[in-house]
Amino acid sequence: MNKGLIISLEGLSNSGKTKLCKNVVRALKAEGYKIKPMIELTSPPGKVLEECFRKKIPMSPVVKALLFAADRIFLLDSYARLFLDNGGIIMTDRYTYTTYIYRMEERLEDEWLKTIEKFAPEPDLVLFIDITPEESLSRAISINKPTPYTLEFLTKIRKRYLDYVKRGEMTRVNGMIAYDYLQMEITNTIKRFIKKIEKIYGISYFKDNLFI
Repeated sequence: MNKGLIISLEGLSNSGKTKLCKNVVRALKAEGYKIKPMIELTSPPGKVLEECFRKKIPMSPVVKALLFAADRIFLLDSYARLFLDNGGIIMTDRYTYTTYIYRMEERLEDEWLKTIEKFAPEPDLVLFIDITPEESLSRAISINKPTPYTLEFLTKIRKRYLDYVKRGEMTRVNGMIAYDYLQMEITNTIKRFIKKIEKIYGISYFKDNLFI
């Protein structure tokens, strides 16, 4: 386990992961937790990937997997590792499970995907924001956002996520409830998890000294 914590949000496209990540971090920071968001596709490799998506440039599953991994490692190395080493909490709007689930559905081998993601530390808590595939596509249409995914593909992706939930590797959160309640549920789930870790590693271990 890292000295700090990595908390990851996972889910279908348009499940609100990025907005939730930023808002939950803001709420926990206000309570004194030493926490920062790590937002996907904000590094130089990530910007390349984002531009390809925006311009609808075709990419093979291998290229997508490598660029997503490069984005993640760049952010970890340049932004997150020192913070983690100093007992901070990094919350991400997607992490390694996204690569495993989406790219495995595109027929890439599990072992190869784990190899390219081996430099990313395992997340300590993974929350699956569960919305229906129909809701994912509906939200994309409502904001005029292009999506490369079909209903059939997203249905298979959701099933893969739920398989991880059944195996105990993720905690499911109902993403179909009103946004304010969803944000509150995620915030409280994280606080309960932190409290459990604090019991093992010391009271207020993850809070800024100012608030102790």
